[in-house]
Amino acid sequence: MKKLIVIICLTILGVIILTGCSTSASATPPAVTQQESLSESPQTTGQEAVETQNNANSNSSSASSNAELVLFDPAKPLSDEELVFAGGVRLEMSYEEVLGILGGYDESYDNAPGVKSIDKNGVHYGFYESDGVYRLKDLTLSESSKEIFPRGIMVGDKIEDVLNKFPGNDKKLRKWAVQKIYGEDLMEGHYADLEFRMYDECYHLVIKTPKAMMAVNFNTNNCVRYIEVYGDI
Repeated sequence: MKKLIVIICLTILGVIILTGCSTSASATPPAVTQQESLSESPQTTGQEAVETQNNANSNSSSASSNAELVLFDPAKPLSDEELVFAGGVRLEMSYEEVLGILGGYDESYDNAPGVKSIDKNGVHYGFYESDGVYRLKDLTLSESSKEIFPRGIMVGDKIEDVLNKFPGNDKKLRKWAVQKIYGEDLMEGHYADLEFRMYDECYHLVIKTPKAMMAVNFNTNNCVRYIEVYGDI
């Protein structure tokens, strides 16, 4: 009889112990590995990351890639009002104004006291200090740039196509030192000369407005190589 009671007690005790262990195990939160934790955290997929970066790049360069094209009459000389560049940049704008339009720069330089410059999308912008303000005085469209300069001229354009954007009757390529395209040197500042320089055997089209000068430089294949624009310094 005593043995039976002992067996019953041990059986009841064992059930209690097993039940307690089961309850304890279910109450303990399962361990989470570092990998599982990372996978549960919000992640940006590779596709989304690329799109985000592309959007950021697009926003930063949208001003410079969408040049403000100005209507022009090829029968009339180039005017100062036509000298509008990437996104609406103009000569004499302040350094801060230009940066605001371009959305930043690719490279910046402190060239000398009172002189600084930046590069953006293959265009070099030069600033000179005047009365404490740095103002845009010159631009250079490099060989690698896809930007559009006044009268829709771009790197790679043929010389015949460029000359057809300006007035003038004598546009035959003569390899002269100076060939007058239109105007007189002192005619209110409006003139265009086509020069053939022996040192590089290339043509250079120099166009003068009352307040600025644009030089279109061609390569040996008579295609636009680079363009320079200078204001009053």
